[in-house]
Amino acid sequence: MSGIRLAIDTTMAIASRTAVSFKLLRMDLPPVAMTVSTLRSLVWEIVMKRVGFVSRSMLALCAISVAPCSEAVALHGNKATDDSVCDLAPHTIERLSRKALVPWTASAADQAEAYFRLGANFIVKNCVDKQILILHGSTDNQVDSLVLENIANRACVAAEVRRASLPVERAGRSSQGIELRCPIAKHSLLGADLTARESKESLRALLLRMQQSNHATSDDKKSVGVEALGARDCSKVSLGTVVLGGASSGCK
Repeated sequence: MSGIRLAIDTTMAIASRTAVSFKLLRMDLPPVAMTVSTLRSLVWEIVMKRVGFVSRSMLALCAISVAPCSEAVALHGNKATDDSVCDLAPHTIERLSRKALVPWTASAADQAEAYFRLGANFIVKNCVDKQILILHGSTDNQVDSLVLENIANRACVAAEVRRASLPVERAGRSSQGIELRCPIAKHSLLGADLTARESKESLRALLLRMQQSNHATSDDKKSVGVEALGARDCSKVSLGTVVLGGASSGCK
């Protein structure tokens, strides 16, 4: 609204100056040397120049009002940054895990897919091309490595990805880590890739499948543990068996 108001004020000011120029033209020029047709031509020329200026001003104002602008973007809400970066550091995977429950017992491929979706979704919604994407994670963790490389290569030109050693600090302990930086150049392609993945299996369905698989695995381990306890070897006599009089149930 402020841009439109500025355009209106500019137009009114120019119109006022045009009217003043017209009055001066009528007053200063001698009527003998000025025919009606010549006067009309000069007035028309002045008006058209003013209108052309107004049109260009309006176009510039419209461009300013509708052009997408980049804002400071950081996955870490309290981290100081500016509009030149799309900052998902430090501890990219750890911070993405706060957005959805990704079972750590699931396969590395499923975990990597889930974290990729979470990271790509954040970039598509909050970042723009030409911003510097910043990622960080552990080199000792297979999932971290898969996710960071995949996000960087999908959002940026692979040749422009810069890698630097940056330790991962947790609870006073330090482990090997890596930071990836690159200018975002494939924002629209990343969005299309994310849409294609979602059409095959939504993130919600993926997480649900991972959780169900996790519960099934836990149940299987419990049943195996119970069977192992029940299948005792009665050929081995213990002191407890002698004292208690022995037990025939549960022997294999």
